[in-house]
Amino acid sequence: MSSPPNKPVQLEYAAISEIGMRSSNQDHIGLAQRDGLRCFVVADGAGGHHGGEIASRVVVDALLARFDAEASFGPPRPALLCGTRLPAAGAGAPWQA
Repeated sequence: MSSPPNKPVQLEYAAISEIGMRSSNQDHIGLAQRDGLRCFVVADGAGGHHGGEIASRVVVDALLARFDAEASFGPPRPALLCGTRLPAAGAGAPWQA
């Protein structure tokens, strides 16, 4: 059985975030693009806890930076990015808050 031909997927995307009953929005959304690849990251805030906005931004920024670094050597493996990079990204959050 032959494999189906590889065809590019055309995506349309948008982002929206709801502040809800809180005084600030702690959610953070990011996108990185490199060589036709895209990485979308969504980090939910920390439920109104102090530093939640900073923590979600740090996680998104760290994952996007890692994606960009790995994409420079070839296509990144999504499971590797999501499965092993989150703890490393989150580890920087306490020093940022």
